[in-house]
Amino acid sequence: MRSAVSGPGHAINMTTRSLTDLENRILDFAEQRRPLHEARIEFAWRPATYVQRLFAVLDDPRAERQRPMLVRRLRRLRKQKAAARASRSFESSVAAGY
Repeated sequence: MRSAVSGPGHAINMTTRSLTDLENRILDFAEQRRPLHEARIEFAWRPATYVQRLFAVLDDPRAERQRPMLVRRLRRLRKQKAAARASRSFESSVAAGY
């Protein structure tokens, strides 16, 4: 269990605190299913940076506790896309004779 110092002699449990405003905005953006290129407008980030930060939020147990249906759906999509990429990679290596 991780904890952080919140002041002199006070520790807070980082696994029970709420998501930050930014983390909630990241999940809101994903929930709206907006195109990735709009991450530049919303966050001033490259799409790849947004995806990296989204994945970090999805791996945070607080996100699943606070927004379980959304987080589970997004995790499932991430897993499906990774499997599809792996399958394409395998098929192309077999076709190339590797």
